[in-house]
Amino acid sequence: MATAAQIDANRRNAARSTGPRTNQGKSRARLNSLKHGLNAKTVTPVLPHEDPRQLEERIQHWVQDLKPRNAVERGLVCRAARLSWGLERAERFETAHLASRVRRVQEKESLRRLKKVHSLARKLLDHCDPRKKTATAPHFDDEPAVFLAELEQTPEGCRLLLERWGQFRTMLDTNAPWTEPDHYRFIRLQGKHTIEAMNDPSLNIIFLALETLSKGYGKKLWIQFRDLKALSGPVLGALLQWREIAPRPLDQAEAMGVLASIVVRNIRRLQAHLAEHEQRALDEAPELADSAAFDAGSSFERLRRYQSARGRELLRTLDILMKMQKAEFGMERADCEEEQTEWPQVEASADAVPPPAELVVSVETEPAARQDDDSPAAPAVPAGFESPEGKSNGAPAPKSKPQAVAARQRRANEANAMNLQAEERQEDKALVAAFPDTERTRLSRTSGFPEKDWIGASPPPSVDCDCPCNPA
Repeated sequence: MATAAQIDANRRNAARSTGPRTNQGKSRARLNSLKHGLNAKTVTPVLPHEDPRQLEERIQHWVQDLKPRNAVERGLVCRAARLSWGLERAERFETAHLASRVRRVQEKESLRRLKKVHSLARKLLDHCDPRKKTATAPHFDDEPAVFLAELEQTPEGCRLLLERWGQFRTMLDTNAPWTEPDHYRFIRLQGKHTIEAMNDPSLNIIFLALETLSKGYGKKLWIQFRDLKALSGPVLGALLQWREIAPRPLDQAEAMGVLASIVVRNIRRLQAHLAEHEQRALDEAPELADSAAFDAGSSFERLRRYQSARGRELLRTLDILMKMQKAEFGMERADCEEEQTEWPQVEASADAVPPPAELVVSVETEPAARQDDDSPAAPAVPAGFESPEGKSNGAPAPKSKPQAVAARQRRANEANAMNLQAEERQEDKALVAAFPDTERTRLSRTSGFPEKDWIGASPPPSVDCDCPCNPA
């Protein structure tokens, strides 16, 4: 159980860690873990790095362009503007994410090559092998020609080799003394073993040049390298003997010229390789960027879903707004037409002049309106004259506003019914093609009870009855 002192200490500590207290501090703290804001439950229309005036200007521009006429339409316009604002933010996030991904891929590729280059350089020049081998075990890993070829395949490797050859050129220009590790690195930079000098003229002349610069030093150095190699090389390596197979330089100047020519030749060769690698890197940079410009991860998939959902919501909002404006415009237009149209009332009078004979004949020859089967056909009456029943056959009477609305609704219902019938015919054709001679049961559109529709098969047998449902 906590003592009173512990309770007081806890209360004092709690009073010191209450977090931000002002509204400004709370608004900053609530955005500490913000990454992209796409899955936030609390909608933040403007982020700290965005300008609220730009969003307000966007809303005003949308209002001026779409011209809402009431509060509902204005709300739809404002919502559409905010949705477009969020979509642009998502596009900026996508661009920044892919740009960062491309940069990281390029940096990772360069770092990977650099690590490989330094590992190869350590094997080539320092000859670091942590494994212990017996005197008879062959040393397969020590292949300087392979190390050198791999180094020359990358621009980082060529730059490292150029740096090493530049050190030797500096030593030759300043007449600095060479040590045994320097001679070892000088031969290894050519991708060859030191003991190969007894069979390779290009290496043999190096030891002869050292022999000219310091009498007896070239042969002594080769024997020392042979003894070191014998510890990890083949057992017969200790039996190798030195021999001269290349022309010996006549004096020290010629010996220095031999060493300098080797340095210059390798520097020029590496510079040519480096130029080729740099040109190839420029050509492959767009391909590397394109390969990294697509992210198939889960986080980027959520971004695509967010963009798709917000895009559909924006289109729905604009569609609803257009439908509202179109419906109201159509109603106002119909009202204006009905108010401006005045249908003439034709009244028959005794003093009216009868129409010409041709008109009477043409009117009388028109088919009469359909009557019942038992009632006689009514005689045709010319326009502008009273029928025997006292009804005028002139121009139609003007329709009131409810009648015009009902007529439009009736035409719309007829069009919908025709579309439904066309869809049913298409479904029947598809069922006939997929399931021939099959009975399909569906709900009747009028009664709601199941009825059987025979598709592609013979219809059900008819029943002889006197009820109206039997067409026979």
